[in-house]
Amino acid sequence: MMLKHTGKIILCLGFLLMIPSRPFFAQNETFDLIIKGGTVYDGLSEENRTADVGIQGDKIIRVGDLSQATAQRIIDASGLIVAPGFIDIHTHSDFNPFLEPHAVHKISQGVTTEVIGNCGMSAAPLYGFQEKAVHEVWLREGEPIPADIPWHSAGEYFEEIQAAGLMTNLAFLAGHGNLRASVMGYEARKASPHEMEGMISLLNQAMDAGAFGMSLGLVYLPGTYADESELDALASEVKKRRGIVAVHMRSEGKTLIESLTETLALARKTGVPLEISHLKAAGVRNWPKIDQAISMIEQARAEGLEIHADAYPYEAAAAELGVILPDEIYQAADRVAQLKDKGKRPFIKKRVLEEFEKSGLTLNQIEVSQASLPEDKIYEGKTVADIAQAEKKDPVDALLDFLAKENFQASAFSFTQNPAIVSRVIAKDYVSIGSDNIADFGPKPHPRVYGTFPRVIEKFVKKEKTLSLGQAIHKMTGLPAGVMGMKDRGCLQTGCYADVVIFDLGTIQSNASYENPAQLSSGIQYVFVNGEMAFEDGKGTGVLAGQVLRHEAKGSEVTRA
Repeated sequence: MMLKHTGKIILCLGFLLMIPSRPFFAQNETFDLIIKGGTVYDGLSEENRTADVGIQGDKIIRVGDLSQATAQRIIDASGLIVAPGFIDIHTHSDFNPFLEPHAVHKISQGVTTEVIGNCGMSAAPLYGFQEKAVHEVWLREGEPIPADIPWHSAGEYFEEIQAAGLMTNLAFLAGHGNLRASVMGYEARKASPHEMEGMISLLNQAMDAGAFGMSLGLVYLPGTYADESELDALASEVKKRRGIVAVHMRSEGKTLIESLTETLALARKTGVPLEISHLKAAGVRNWPKIDQAISMIEQARAEGLEIHADAYPYEAAAAELGVILPDEIYQAADRVAQLKDKGKRPFIKKRVLEEFEKSGLTLNQIEVSQASLPEDKIYEGKTVADIAQAEKKDPVDALLDFLAKENFQASAFSFTQNPAIVSRVIAKDYVSIGSDNIADFGPKPHPRVYGTFPRVIEKFVKKEKTLSLGQAIHKMTGLPAGVMGMKDRGCLQTGCYADVVIFDLGTIQSNASYENPAQLSSGIQYVFVNGEMAFEDGKGTGVLAGQVLRHEAKGSEVTRA
């Protein structure tokens, strides 16, 4: 059965690359590598077949019977699964190549391509206020980025990151927060016509350099200040260039439906393809809203709008700790001063408790994952309720004091999702898998940093059986490649790039837990990036074969399913 492709059609060349005069499986062909006798999934269909895969350079040249061919190396994949390398459609790996270029936390999961620049925050462009603010933006998420950044534009960033060496391929989205802060800082107001021209210019520069589109982080500063006209104008530019807009909505909890209404209106008005980031319903009182949210998305898709989403296979989110506060407090320019003002504390506590009551949130569900101050590191891995007990404070007072002391530069896990809803969302045929990884090298990262992709197979294919293996692989390969418009990626066919993962279905599993997250997964045998062995026998090879992928913003319109 052919899976319905819900994004841009992947331009695998397949039979078009074959020379008609040659037999389909030419005898005595020589390859750099033959992967022999594995169960092959092409990433585009649910079906599989036993076949050999012949690789020459960075491309797949043949898939079929290569028993008469020779190769410099032959890997016996009998009893193993051979699939396209996994594509992580939602990451924050923008600075990872500069921090830990040989870290194997993603390649060990079978990930060969990552989409970076999500949630409105990216490594470029960096001008004006954003050139200085970028360090604080990433530190609040637990990522201490290099002090000296030798780029301003997206194009300059691409050159620097390619020169640093890449473990995986990277596809870039320009963060709306970067665009806005580069032009007008964090000012809580409507952009002027001149400022809009500045944002549009920076966006176009990024897409000229190869950005696949733009990301929005409407729950974070400064994205939260953007109004409808600003978002429409920028999304319209992305549409003109056949890109995509990824949206972290204003709310995934108490105003989920209102936020989704705004997001879908953006697509209806501009026609831009949308990727809804980490689709969820956060907070026990908001869980029933997922029914209406799914209905709204599917109605929009039935209208012909290109709406997709991504999700990760965990019940805990990770974000800035401060976002759990009411918007009027979190977004205030003097928010630290407000929290320290004893006269305002009773009113602030009242508002916080009101918001918690609406969502069903308790401070037992909020666990500090990253603190910026050395003296607060003892609280990493502790809930806010634990901190209150240790400091003998009221829990809300402990939260507010902690945020003020940390200058809001702290992040947390929020255990607010329903496992049944997570499973239901991931089963939808328009939902890709995205890890949302960040703070990869801190003492206590989210387990999704190390285990997302094996966990999808372990949990939904092997245990719950809510997905077939072919469906799961499609969600991690062909679907995200099509959504993003990646040419010849996410597919295992003649003419596709040789991004390949080989794994043992019987032993594949995530070993990362919240208590002990920095554990590599099991079952991944080999990973190839652009035809080069990047992971073998449980270890990285040290090869940095990844490439900065560049979106083709011009040319004929891609046919859509």
